[in-house]
Amino acid sequence: MRMLRACIPYLALILAVINTSAAQTPVFHFVQCPGAKQTALRGLNNHNVAVGSCTDSNDLFHGFILDKDGTTKIDHPSGTHGTFLDDINSDGTIVGYYLDDLDLFHAFVYANGTFSEIGPPNAEQTLAYGIDDLGRITGEFIDANGVDAGWIFDGKNYRVVHDNDLSAGVEDINLNNTFLLVWERFQNIFRSSICTPAGCSKIDIPGAIDVRARKINSAGNITLSWTKDENKFHGAILVGQRVINVNAPGCDVTFPYGINDRNVITGGCAQGPTRVGFYAFLNGK
Repeated sequence: MRMLRACIPYLALILAVINTSAAQTPVFHFVQCPGAKQTALRGLNNHNVAVGSCTDSNDLFHGFILDKDGTTKIDHPSGTHGTFLDDINSDGTIVGYYLDDLDLFHAFVYANGTFSEIGPPNAEQTLAYGIDDLGRITGEFIDANGVDAGWIFDGKNYRVVHDNDLSAGVEDINLNNTFLLVWERFQNIFRSSICTPAGCSKIDIPGAIDVRARKINSAGNITLSWTKDENKFHGAILVGQRVINVNAPGCDVTFPYGINDRNVITGGCAQGPTRVGFYAFLNGK
């Protein structure tokens, strides 16, 4: 708890005004848990409450929630090999996943101080990536036959989402029933689609061989990472048909993750062997 609480003073410093209409270069302020080699802020809600994970001195990942009152560590009791928090909705419900002592992934929901495991029936491993303000949850699972697919849970039923039998996951869903599907095109090469009730359309960036969509807000703005080769990733926000690069200065790689309806973004940035988190406004208040 002490390690995470030391992140608190950064909260007032990690907000920056970025004018997308003027295509200004985003201003980044960084967050690092002391002693951690990796810190990332992965999701946030419309109250600007963020969730993420960072490593301890043994390189074990711990989840944490960051709000105006401070930082709170949140670890699943069975997450002996790590806890990862991926998203939070406006009710404060958190989704994520943990690694057990066999290095198997298990998705969970955390609400009112209680963990509940979640995932499609007969899944061998599960991960939860997103949650909207209606409580719908998205994720990925692997079944006993090794089939890797995405899922959407509406509180009663699971919808399994495939993409031509390729390994796939559903990263996020918004209030307009638009969700993000990411699939593995080749080994470790991923592509993404925007899916509506009318169908799916692939996200294409000229020259990019790998496009990984992360989160989508109610306006349809999307965080993503892309690369023209396998070594250099670029962060971006997709606003309509416009791709706005958001590469953090001094970083080798930028990974935007969360975006809320205020166009506040969260993410992670690699500075050599160290990854730090960031939190910034895309629009003025």
